[in-house]
Parts: sequence; structure tokens; C-alpha cells
Amino acid sequence: MASGVAWKVVPDEQLLDEARRTAEKLADMPILSVRAMKRVLNASASTDLGRALALETEATIAGFMDPETTKLLYAF
Repeated sequence: MASGVAWKVVPDEQLLDEARRTAEKLADMPILSVRAMKRVLNASASTDLGRALALETEATIAGFMDPETTKLLYAF
């Protein structure tokens, strides 16, 4: 089952440019963190709240342990 997440609405003529900007932002993110976010989002559609929160906690901890993510956090 696929589920979408919408956070922004743009006019049709701006859609492709906005999609490219979003894709570029995602491509610049640490790969382990992006994979973890995707895994948590996909799992949350088919599990209870407690398990979804546990998965999110695990992903957050793993993200903070990732050297690439830590470097970006310090740079922020």
C-alpha cells in the first residue's frame, strides 16, 4: 500500500520546478537518514502507534550516530 504525504500545494505550471527543488533537497540529505524516514513512514501505515513511535525513536538514535548526519547538525 502506498501512501503519499503532501505538505505544499503549487499551481500546475510550478509543479515540475517545485518537484525538482524537493528532489534536490532530498538528494543532499544523508542517505541513512532518508532511508530511515522512508522506512518509518512506510511502517506507520501498517502498525499501531506504539510500534510506529518506537521505530521513529530507533531511527532518530541511528541518525544521530551517523557521522554524516552529525557533521551536518554541527554545521547547522
